[in-house]
Amino acid sequence: MLIIEPEILPFDSDSPDPDGDGGYGVAPEPKRILWSMKLGDGRQEVEFEQELALATLLLAEKVFLNSPWWKEAWPEEARKSTCILAACNDIFAWGCADAEEVDRMELESLWKHHTADPTWGVVVWCLKKRRMLPQAPVRKIIEREGIWDLQGMHLRANSYDALCSRWNAERGQPVADWENEGGGNPGLESL
Repeated sequence: MLIIEPEILPFDSDSPDPDGDGGYGVAPEPKRILWSMKLGDGRQEVEFEQELALATLLLAEKVFLNSPWWKEAWPEEARKSTCILAACNDIFAWGCADAEEVDRMELESLWKHHTADPTWGVVVWCLKKRRMLPQAPVRKIIEREGIWDLQGMHLRANSYDALCSRWNAERGQPVADWENEGGGNPGLESL
């Protein structure tokens, strides 16, 4: 049996992110992912290269792959398949490992959001899919950037914010103090 070991290339320590996209490699150019061609009858046909879009999102660490282990009603074999998940950790609530499942037909929309805003595009896509605003401190940061109109998306209020407000009203001052101090997760404001 022939076993081929993959070659692992070391990163240049002065440039851990060579293409500046926040990920680990050289992402394909957007014009290679969404392109058009003129057909013989004069019509334009638009093509979206799903594999290259997925590679871009994986390299930027905006999506990850997992098994759909949470789908308990599925047969065991189906739960061994691979699914794509968009990362939205700490967006709806602090200290929450969270993700939105991406089906194949949603990949183009997700990629377009990322292309429009590499920092918050995937997060905004998750907000739309969940139909919920992010928690207040994250919302303030996204609105400050001025790219997305969260108000115009008609998303429902964040349930975590409502829970914190109720807790604060019933038990006192800690949440108000946290919000007055900026309500931030250390390091998030610098994004």
